[in-house]
Amino acid sequence: MLAGRYRIVRLVARGGMGAVYLAEDTRLGGAPVAVKEMASSFVRGDTSAFERAVEDFRREAALLARLRHPHLPRVSDQFDEAGKYYLVMEFIEGRTLSEVLRRASGRLPLDRALDYADQLCDVLTYLHGQSPPIIYRDLKPSNVMVVSDEDGGSRPRSSQLVLIDFGIARFYRPGQAGDTAIYGTTGYAPPEQYGRGQTDARTDIYALGVLLHQLLTGHDPTTTPFALPPPRTLNPDIPPQIAAAIQRATDSNREARFADIAAFHAALHASGVAAPDPPRVRRAKEQVAHATPGMRTPPAPRRAMSFVVIAGVVMALLVGALALFMLRPRAAAPPAVPPIAAASSEPAKQTAAPANATIAPPSIAPAIDSGSDSITPQATQPGAIIVPLRPSQVRASSSADPGKDAQGNPITYDPQNAVDGRNDTAWRVTGAGAGEWIELEFASDVTVESIGIIPGYDKIDPADNSDRFAQNRVVKVARFEFSDGSAVRARFERKRDMQVVMLARPVRTHSIRIVIEDTYPPPPADQGGRDFTPISEVQVQGAP
Repeated sequence: MLAGRYRIVRLVARGGMGAVYLAEDTRLGGAPVAVKEMASSFVRGDTSAFERAVEDFRREAALLARLRHPHLPRVSDQFDEAGKYYLVMEFIEGRTLSEVLRRASGRLPLDRALDYADQLCDVLTYLHGQSPPIIYRDLKPSNVMVVSDEDGGSRPRSSQLVLIDFGIARFYRPGQAGDTAIYGTTGYAPPEQYGRGQTDARTDIYALGVLLHQLLTGHDPTTTPFALPPPRTLNPDIPPQIAAAIQRATDSNREARFADIAAFHAALHASGVAAPDPPRVRRAKEQVAHATPGMRTPPAPRRAMSFVVIAGVVMALLVGALALFMLRPRAAAPPAVPPIAAASSEPAKQTAAPANATIAPPSIAPAIDSGSDSITPQATQPGAIIVPLRPSQVRASSSADPGKDAQGNPITYDPQNAVDGRNDTAWRVTGAGAGEWIELEFASDVTVESIGIIPGYDKIDPADNSDRFAQNRVVKVARFEFSDGSAVRARFERKRDMQVVMLARPVRTHSIRIVIEDTYPPPPADQGGRDFTPISEVQVQGAP
């Protein structure tokens, strides 16, 4: 029982930012509610990280509490208990859009995909219309719930979408140079979300375009960030004007995208493609909300917008945008990674490396090959598209012995695990890890702008629900060494996010060696602690 009223029924989901439980509100006759718990990997010993996590958690609660919209969950309470922080909200009965896509073999019919796009346009317009505007920043299938309603007899099933998880949403501040925190999901996040200016409504337009592209083509955008294949090459049945609208929405240059959601919606329906009738879905009955002090309820929002546009003008713009898209540079497919967060860095000196390096072939495709030596060292080419860069070879000073997981399955800790795009695998060494290193080598010189790592073992064991991140050591300080002789030292928080170091200047290099200098200690052995130092994932951003 939490807060003397919420009886936990079962775990619904667990991720890097926390866990969500189904609970019963005993003060409301056992009404179902969702209780979100802040991730336990934030420990009080790391004061700054813990305080930031609590601040972000409370900000999410305050942000959601003021919103009322059919496509948003309703928040009723927030509290802390026994050193943990909780958010109580409406329990959304349904499936994530990710699950819906899997059941549909990866893609949806045109009318259904447009229906979903219209609903997301509606809720994003509402968020962007707040004062100040709210930028969602994390639109992806796993953050969209699909609520279905059988309206009796032979009536077809209709579905309503609900946008969940506002953990990285932020307010837009006119005149601000950039976001205070760098977060996003590879494939769905546009370039500006990687620390290149302040995110705005066009950031959400990009993600919505990527999502619609996925719904109609079945293409996984995490495999080709900033370089989606033209929609009609994957699904020729997509109407040309819809394909063109998607391509404009997903342009890496946000100045080339639609100015607002209304313009994107209008382009999707510009040539006689009628918007589907709104779904008739019964939401749960309104519950009595007992909000904590400071939480307020604004008036109900205006319902769906209407859009009018001159078809000829829009089509001319879309054709031009399509031409620009087809001419822009393309990128090879990088590994998928989890959300990212910023890390601090400072210059450092290189040190001699151990000679007993173990070399492991990569389990991914070769690195992007520039095919030219014309790129100026220490500077990115003007207009170059920043993309994830993949190594052709990965090696390490050592690796922990292979073993078995809680289900008896064999498991390895080889260096290629750090570049396989999976956060539930890791390169791992025994003990504190000081002086141990992992090195990424590229097929040719690349220009590096940022390096991100998950500084621990980001795995929840499905057999016993144990948290490997909390059990193992976490990298605290690491040194990035480049083939030109330069080096950068970075400090990481005790958080399971992809933490990204933005270099003060781009570095032209053939390799990157990540040397561990210090780690956060594990819990005592009698509390499940394990004396290993893992890195789950490494991602390099830059230009070939």
